[in-house]
Amino acid sequence: MNPDRVALIVDEPIPGHYYWILQRQDGAACRAVAAAEGPLPSHGLALMAGTTALQRRLSSRVLDRRPLPPVLDFEQPRIDFAPTSLQ
Repeated sequence: MNPDRVALIVDEPIPGHYYWILQRQDGAACRAVAAAEGPLPSHGLALMAGTTALQRRLSSRVLDRRPLPPVLDFEQPRIDFAPTSLQ
């Protein structure tokens, strides 16, 4: 069993009230790792909110494992609103 495996579940316990739940399997049972604080009005919104929570969880775990590389130089982004022409 991989301890990093987390499933995203969208539940509708009451019609029109959707909750996202991140859960991990512990042996034969599943336990919630994180969940929505309140209901969302649609399945799609609950799925998007749960996906965002899952991505944040993943990025925080990755950042905890590896040190960030040092910044060696600064690159200034350039914004050009002039029309581009190809010749």
